[in-house]
Amino acid sequence: RISEMRVTWRILAIYIFLNTLSVNSDQINVWPLPRQSTTGQSWGTVVGNNFNFKCTGSSCSSVLTQAFERYKGHIFFAGNGQQGPSPISSVQVNAASIPPLKLHVDESYKIDVTTSGATITANTEWGALRGLETFSQLVRWNYTTDTYVIDSLPISIADSPRFPWRGLMIDTARHYLPMKTIMEALEAMSYHKFNVLHWHIVDSQSFPLESKVYPRLSQMGSWVPQAVYSQSDVMKVIEYARIRGIRVVPEFDTPGHAYPSWYNGYPELFADCPGNNKVMDPTKNSTLLFMKNFLAEMSTIFPDEFFHLGGDEVSYNCWKSVSEISEWMKENNVENYADLQGYYEMKVQQSLTSVQRTAVFWDEVLSQSEFPLLPDSVVEVWNQDQSQVVKVVKLGYNALYASPWYLDRQVPDPDTFYLWVDTWKDFYRADPVADATLTPDELKRILGGEVCMWGEQVDEYAFNIRVWPRAGAVAERLWSAKDVTDENGAEDRLMTQRCRQVQRGIAASPIRPDWCATGR
Repeated sequence: RISEMRVTWRILAIYIFLNTLSVNSDQINVWPLPRQSTTGQSWGTVVGNNFNFKCTGSSCSSVLTQAFERYKGHIFFAGNGQQGPSPISSVQVNAASIPPLKLHVDESYKIDVTTSGATITANTEWGALRGLETFSQLVRWNYTTDTYVIDSLPISIADSPRFPWRGLMIDTARHYLPMKTIMEALEAMSYHKFNVLHWHIVDSQSFPLESKVYPRLSQMGSWVPQAVYSQSDVMKVIEYARIRGIRVVPEFDTPGHAYPSWYNGYPELFADCPGNNKVMDPTKNSTLLFMKNFLAEMSTIFPDEFFHLGGDEVSYNCWKSVSEISEWMKENNVENYADLQGYYEMKVQQSLTSVQRTAVFWDEVLSQSEFPLLPDSVVEVWNQDQSQVVKVVKLGYNALYASPWYLDRQVPDPDTFYLWVDTWKDFYRADPVADATLTPDELKRILGGEVCMWGEQVDEYAFNIRVWPRAGAVAERLWSAKDVTDENGAEDRLMTQRCRQVQRGIAASPIRPDWCATGR
C-alpha cells in the first residue's frame, strides 16, 4: 500500500510540475517549422516500454519498419522514462504507397495528436518519414521527473516542403571522410528533412573512389590506399541514405578541378600545358571516350537521375598555350575558349543522356557559348547572387541556389576576437526566390538549393561542429513557407534542435550559451 501511495504521489507531482509550464500555442517547437499547425492547452506523456508505431496503411515496407525502431531510439534517448498521466501508447502510421525516391516525390504528411493517441497520414512512405521526424520532435524529455511529455494537445499538423531539392554538399576530396562520418551526416540530415546528399567525391587533391574500368584513378589519385571508397562502400551509403528519404547525387568535376588526381593515373587525358593548373583536353576523342565510359560505369553504382558535372573554374590559359588546341579550334569553327568548354560539356552531357542521367553544372557554364546546355539541365548558382537564379530559369533551365550557404565562410566577429559572426542568420535571410517577379513555370524551375561544406579545412574531427546547427537554417528556408522569417523565434527553436542532435549523438556546435539535457 505504501508503494501504491508513492506511485500516486509521484504522478501527482508530475502533474503539478507539468501544469506550471508555460506553453506557447502560437508556434510549435519543431524544426523546420511546418506549414500549418493548430495546438491546444492539454498535454500527454509517452513511456518507452509501452509505446509503439503501427502501420495501418496499404504500404508498410522496410523503410517504415526500420524507421520505427530508429525513432523509438530518438524519442527515448535517455531510457524508457517514468509513467505519467494521459499516456499515449501508439502512433498509427498510414502511408498509401512507396514510389521510387526521385525529384518531386510527394513528401507531404499530416499529424494529429490527442491525449488518447496519434496518427500520421501520408500519400507516400517518404512523407511518412517526414511525419515521424516531426512527431519525434513533439516529444520533450523532462529530466527533473524523467518523463517524456507532449505539450499543447491536441496538435494538428499539415505539412509539405516548399522546394523539392534540399541538399547538403560534402567534400571528400580535400579531406577523406570515413564512412562513419558520412553516415552521421545522413542521419543528421534526416533530422532536418534534407533530401539530397550532393557528394563532391573527387577533386584536384584526391580521387578516393574505386573505378573498375579505370583502376589507376584511385590507385594513383587517392591520398593513400586506405582512403578510397570501394563500390561496395558507395552502395552502402546510397542505401543508408535511401531508407532515410535522401537521394545521393555524385559530382565528377571536369575539365578543370581534375589535376593532379585524374592526371596521376591517366595523363593522356590532359592538355600538354606548362604549370600546375592543367586541364583536360576536349579536342581529343580519347578524352571524350574516357569520360563516356567512366560515367557509364558510375551510372551502374549511383542510381539517381542526376549527376553533377561541375564545369567551374576552368583555366583557359592552359588551352591557350597549346598550339594543337588552337589549330583544332580553327578547323572546327570554335571561336573562343568558352565555346570550347561548351563543346566539351555538350559531349559529356550526351554521354550522360545515353545512360539516362541528367546533368547538374556550376553556373560558370552559362557563357555565350554556341553549345547551349540541354533543356532539362540544372544549374547551381555558387559565385553570384540571387539574380543569377532568375537568369537561369528565364533561360529555360532548372536552378539550385548555393552561393549564400557556404559553411566554410565562417568569419570572426569584428567587435571581438573570440566570437564568430552569427552566419546562420545570414543563411536564414537568404532565399532562392527573394522578391523576384517570375511566372509560375519559372518558379517551378527553381528546384531549391544546397548548403555546402567544402573540405579544405574540415576533416572528420571538425565536420559536425562546422555543419550543425548552421546548416539547419538552410533546411528551414528550403522546407518552410516563404514568410517564415522570424529570426528571434527561429533562434530559440534552432537551439532546441541543436540539443536534439546532441541527444541523438551528433556533435552539433552551440550558437549561444545553453545546457542540453542528454541523460548521460
